[in-house]
Amino acid sequence: MEHERNALRRKPPRVRIDGKMLKRLETLYPGISTSQLAGRSGLPYGLLYNIVNKRVGSVSARHYRILFKEAPPRQGNTKVDGGYFRKMVALWLYLDGTMSKAALYGKLCTLTGNKKPDYRIFSGQIDTIDARLEDAMEKKFIDCGFDRPTIRQWIREQGRLAPVGRVAYSDLRPVLKYLNREIGIHPTALLDQLVDRYESGELKTVTRSTFKRAAALKQRAEIAIENQDRREIERIKDTVYGERAGYVRYSSVAAELKFLQRHGHKSPKRYLGRGLHTYEKGVCKRIASWRAEKIIDDCGALIDRRPDLPLGVLPQSVQHKWVRRLQTVLLGRAAELLSREDGIALEKKILSPSLTRNEYTQYDSGFTQFDRAPSTLGMKKRAFDLMVAKHCDIFKIVGRYAKRWYLSDLYLKELSENAYFNVVTTKYERMAQTAHEAGEIDPCVL
Repeated sequence: MEHERNALRRKPPRVRIDGKMLKRLETLYPGISTSQLAGRSGLPYGLLYNIVNKRVGSVSARHYRILFKEAPPRQGNTKVDGGYFRKMVALWLYLDGTMSKAALYGKLCTLTGNKKPDYRIFSGQIDTIDARLEDAMEKKFIDCGFDRPTIRQWIREQGRLAPVGRVAYSDLRPVLKYLNREIGIHPTALLDQLVDRYESGELKTVTRSTFKRAAALKQRAEIAIENQDRREIERIKDTVYGERAGYVRYSSVAAELKFLQRHGHKSPKRYLGRGLHTYEKGVCKRIASWRAEKIIDDCGALIDRRPDLPLGVLPQSVQHKWVRRLQTVLLGRAAELLSREDGIALEKKILSPSLTRNEYTQYDSGFTQFDRAPSTLGMKKRAFDLMVAKHCDIFKIVGRYAKRWYLSDLYLKELSENAYFNVVTTKYERMAQTAHEAGEIDPCVL
């Protein structure tokens, strides 16, 4: 906010130094050197040297008062900082919507004496402009009923609007903070600009492609963190910082190396070629790919030799692999049990709707086209068809016909949130792979 106020504050006009002023300066301070003048006036020696030697053409009003001991004279054609003028121009063109910069310049050209548009005053290529241009631009707003505080307020509001195709930095900021905090990706690497330029308010928007890229990385990071997938986290970092051919990040095999050291009594230097502390302190961050492959292979060989090792001491990547295997076996066994008579009763209980038919078939509850329901539930189409055929009576309750069949979104939401529905899904996915079992079920006609 302070940055915006400073940008809108008009800089005071400078006082031009001419020959008469230099002669008067000699009269006020006769026979003294530049260094003596600096000591007497308190002004910087470099400034006084440039004034005396005609290296500068103007001084600030404050320096003029100190040097000449009087208020600066009024001078025509004074120059002021063009920032406020350019912001007023941007606001005027935004509100008008039809006027071009060339047309606006034509309205102001009588003040400049130049009919050809000088676009440098609009682009900022010229830092200062004639004060009369700023006054004339401000007068256009005042004639429309604006006062100066309102002009400045509307300029601040217009500055917060993201241009078409761009996104406000404030919307991207939480995403950048998450990536920096959770996986160590610095915001500057994603912005291609120093993040301080955005934090200070100098830059306010980013491209939509930058926003989408950061959001996609955040989504990948959330899944990787939830699954404790360290290798995926390293792959995300490499997406941003780039990879080095023939090398991988040390952190991707750090757990396997420590496992070999603790349970295989292997020296880390044997695999790294140097001491472990070099990597632990972050001095080196990558190792050769062949070294990483050797670590992974030896880790797998040690696990094969030591079946007595508990699951909790294995590296997380290996733990996840064995847990997934165990889950697959358990789900397969559960699906097999559901094929029995008492299992089918449990399956019907899992699939049974909790509401009445009228509640499911109301239009305001929402519906999904029948052939799109499998993807909503995360099932293959053939497996879904087998499930519907087996429980035709249930799906008739939650279905609605309007030139084609639809299923209630309420019911699909119930199935998706049911903790035991994945067991039913596994059963019919397995059945879908066996044509003989699939043929034993008659099709359901809704």
